[in-house]
Amino acid sequence: MIKKKFSLILISISFMLFAFNLKVKCQNLDMKQDSIKQIIDSIAQAKKDSTHDAVDSILNSIEDKSHFEVELDYANHVVSAGRRYGLLKNREFYPSIKYYHKSGLSFQIENSFITYPATKPTKKKPANSTTQTNNSSTNTDFIISYSHSLTDNWSFGAEYTYWRTNDTTTDRSISKNSMIDVNTDYDFNYFTVNLDGAYIFSEEPTPTINLSVYHTFSLYQTLGALKLNICPQAKMYWGSESVSLHGLAKEYKKNKKSNPAVNTNKFDLMYYQFQVSLDYHLKNFVFNVTPKYVIPMNVPTNNQKTYEKESVPFFYFIASIKYMFKIKK
Repeated sequence: MIKKKFSLILISISFMLFAFNLKVKCQNLDMKQDSIKQIIDSIAQAKKDSTHDAVDSILNSIEDKSHFEVELDYANHVVSAGRRYGLLKNREFYPSIKYYHKSGLSFQIENSFITYPATKPTKKKPANSTTQTNNSSTNTDFIISYSHSLTDNWSFGAEYTYWRTNDTTTDRSISKNSMIDVNTDYDFNYFTVNLDGAYIFSEEPTPTINLSVYHTFSLYQTLGALKLNICPQAKMYWGSESVSLHGLAKEYKKNKKSNPAVNTNKFDLMYYQFQVSLDYHLKNFVFNVTPKYVIPMNVPTNNQKTYEKESVPFFYFIASIKYMFKIKK
């Protein structure tokens, strides 16, 4: 009887040892599988990172070095400081050429063409009279700017712009203005904050403040592109009515005449803006589409018809194509 019990105890101990040994082997196998999975994931990530680094290296070999940029932009509405002044059918084209030096200094010339709807000729015309209709105006901008990174997360820039607006029918200068601008960006990793301050020198000098928050998501080798950047942004803009009128110089006197009570120098919040910028990088080319949604604020109320048109939120977009190249020595 004692031998029987002893045999049962030995058998039980043997089973327990076998089970424990099997469990240890299974754990070791799981650890090995996890290690193999980690190695495979590390190789895949390293391959992905090397691809991203290679793409960034190709793009940075142009963008970070001294180079020229030729760009053509199109806007389906003429918008200035969140105002349209009823110019819903107007379009804007602006070609530009820019030289960027690797030190951060750049020089740019931009010429914008604003098209206006053709005016209907009057049925009755005085004898020996000629009708002259101006359906466009041009803005020529000369821009000098400098940008510099203080740290990996913090950068700043400064810009001086001089522009003149011409009546294309008479080739006469309507206005001449200049502006100095300073800005800074700080990257908090999950989002970037931009603060921009400017001062416009003109008949009605005025400051502006622009605060925006954005973040850029990068997709590599997507839809045939080397890199696709998606950048959502929220923006607040402070200024005065005179700021918007600088951008719509053709309408300046007309607006002042029809709305003489408008206090154009009152500094206030002018609009909120939400946009998503899409940058499609293809070697030396960058294709961009930026839809924008604008919510005008503090529109003058002295003219009810103007107020009703200008206080309504609206949507518009900007599209551009840019080509960057270096001059080989």
